[in-house]
Amino acid sequence: MTQDLSPPSRAIEPAALVRVMAFLDLKDRSSAAQVNKEWHQAAQHPSLWETLDLKGRQDAGVKLRAALDRTDGRVSPHRQHLRHVNLEFGLGIDDAVLSLLAGIPLLSVNLNACQKVTESGLFALLGIEKPALSPEDARKGDVANPLLPLQSLKLYWNLNVRNGTLHALAARCPRLTHLSLSGCQSVTDLGVMALAKACPLLTDLDLTRCLAVQCWCGLSGSGPLSNWPTIPASGRPNDR
Repeated sequence: MTQDLSPPSRAIEPAALVRVMAFLDLKDRSSAAQVNKEWHQAAQHPSLWETLDLKGRQDAGVKLRAALDRTDGRVSPHRQHLRHVNLEFGLGIDDAVLSLLAGIPLLSVNLNACQKVTESGLFALLGIEKPALSPEDARKGDVANPLLPLQSLKLYWNLNVRNGTLHALAARCPRLTHLSLSGCQSVTDLGVMALAKACPLLTDLDLTRCLAVQCWCGLSGSGPLSNWPTIPASGRPNDR
């Protein structure tokens, strides 16, 4: 008796297929999308594009471009659904690639160890055309741009981050709750103070190894800032 190896006559239910797709990474999902029309449609489901996780990928820059940059000049349909992007330790992430995220209402962005990203790329991400010397300067010329819903930003060990980035965040991201600046050695008290005044929801700020932050300016322990790291008498943040 021969075994019937033909595919089952009944197709997988669309909802079940979408749930299966959710377990696949971007590479495998792209491959699955080429099986047939039904699988392709399932791979494009909005729920699968809320999070783009390219952590540690050697081709992170290429994959981000493939997901968001269409060669036919049309806007990628994934942009309207994307809310969370993880590029931590991804290779090929620079200002040009980061600019593809501009205009997307992102809630969280992880750029830990993305050393090629400069303040120019971060300004583009935040919708600012020129360096910001203060939060007020960052707001000039951006009256027409709505404030961003960004809640979490991780910039671990990026030596290109300076006070201009903090001023831009203060001007554009009032809903910010989590910010990692660990190892960003060029930020100073001036930028931290701008964040304290403009981001009342900020409850998690990592300033470890920020050697240019010299004082705590009397902010520790007040309101939502009670969760911010404390500055010891030596004038340098505690390493955790």
